Amino acid sequence: MLKQAFQPFGPVKAVSLTFDPVTNRHKGFAFLEYETPEAAQLSIEQMNGVILGGRNIKVRKTKNYNSFFFIDLNLIE
Repeated sequence: MLKQAFQPFGPVKAVSLTFDPVTNRHKGFAFLEYETPEAAQLSIEQMNGVILGGRNIKVRKTKNYNSFFFIDLNLIE
C-alpha cells in the first residue's frame, strides 16, 4: 500500500516498516527512500496531511537526504 501510494512521485528505492519486537505490532511509522531527492521532496509536499488507510499521515524528511518518515501511520494491524 505505501509503495503504491508514493510511487507516482518517482521510483521508490526502499520501504521499511518498524515493528515492536515484543508485541510484533507496527510502531506507527515507516521509512521510505526514493531514487532522487526531488521525488522525495515532491512527495513530502503532496502527501503530508493526506488521509491514507483511514489515517491522517504526517510526512517529513529524516537526516538521510533521500528519505522521510511517517507519524501516525498504523496501517498494519
